Amino acid sequence: MTFFMLTSILLLAAAQPVEDADDTSEETETTEDTEAAEELPSQVMLSWTPGEVSCSATPVRPATMQRPYGNVIARPSSEVFPVIYTFEIDESGRTVSIRRISERRRRIMGQDIAPALAASRFAPGAPHNDCTIIYRPQISELAEAELSDLMRYAVVPLSVPLPEAARARLYNQGDCHDTPRPEPQRRLFPNFRAMPRTAGVRDWIMISYDIDDSGRTQNVTLMDSTGNAALDSDALEAVDGSRYYDGPKQECRYSYWLGAATMPPPPSPTEEEYRPDDATCPVNHEWATKPALRYPTAYNRRAIEGWAFITYDIAESGELENISVADSQPSEDFGVQASAIMRSAKAKAGEVFTGCVLKTRFRMPES
Repeated sequence: MTFFMLTSILLLAAAQPVEDADDTSEETETTEDTEAAEELPSQVMLSWTPGEVSCSATPVRPATMQRPYGNVIARPSSEVFPVIYTFEIDESGRTVSIRRISERRRRIMGQDIAPALAASRFAPGAPHNDCTIIYRPQISELAEAELSDLMRYAVVPLSVPLPEAARARLYNQGDCHDTPRPEPQRRLFPNFRAMPRTAGVRDWIMISYDIDDSGRTQNVTLMDSTGNAALDSDALEAVDGSRYYDGPKQECRYSYWLGAATMPPPPSPTEEEYRPDDATCPVNHEWATKPALRYPTAYNRRAIEGWAFITYDIAESGELENISVADSQPSEDFGVQASAIMRSAKAKAGEVFTGCVLKTRFRMPES
């Protein structure tokens, strides 16, 4: 049997989130060769609106409040309730110690709430404790959902591809989606490598344009975007310079997205700070089965890094017992994930140890 020495775990996220595993570049074409999801009888758009922030009963205005990504879901059979989070604001204006304090029903429906809060920012130099925020749900029929929500979902789908009922509102306003679809003769792209990225945010832009008889693009217009000035400027220029074999066509659509810049984890303490005085666990104990490596998908999507300290005991059989999260940042979700990872592990059998501490670091590949 092979044993492993491990004092901490380093988890590297995939280069792209699971949803984008088939993407080969950072641009996403939305007018051609894109299949809609199979329409289900009761699909709706679920979006979340952040409320006011209060810290120690005093309103605090954010510098940038990121709105959670909406999701296309099956119509809920019961009411979806608001969710409440508590957090702190550190000296740099970053949100930390993010915890959900409302009942954890329908957790999957709000999978991007905590990551969006982690990507939000407040004014530096004014730390706060005991902060709370309420996120209120809104369920919309796909035929009535805000176009901006549909555009965001088309670029950042959390579950299924954009359903046909929603696609029709975005792409069927003109004849560009009709057969035969326009075939590109020359397609230009923004210089993604030279663009500044936003930490914790996937920037995107959706563009509307027409094609004249000669295949030239006309009436190139920004429909909506996250506001990355470099992406907006380069994307509009790229569409304006693209050419097609066919025309004329009206109300064509094209979108580009730019991956989020990595958001490094908050500073962390050492394992010794969580090690009990009476601990018998060696600093470097041996593993029969190392913990399985899984990065929290919602934080991977936003390129948010984190860490967690897990405490546990080891039975004579090597089974881990009394697994507990001592601390995690920037949110409790990293502790939940680290705890789940530890449950798949097993130490070398033969001795009983107490007071073991393991640090799990969640990092994106490029950092």
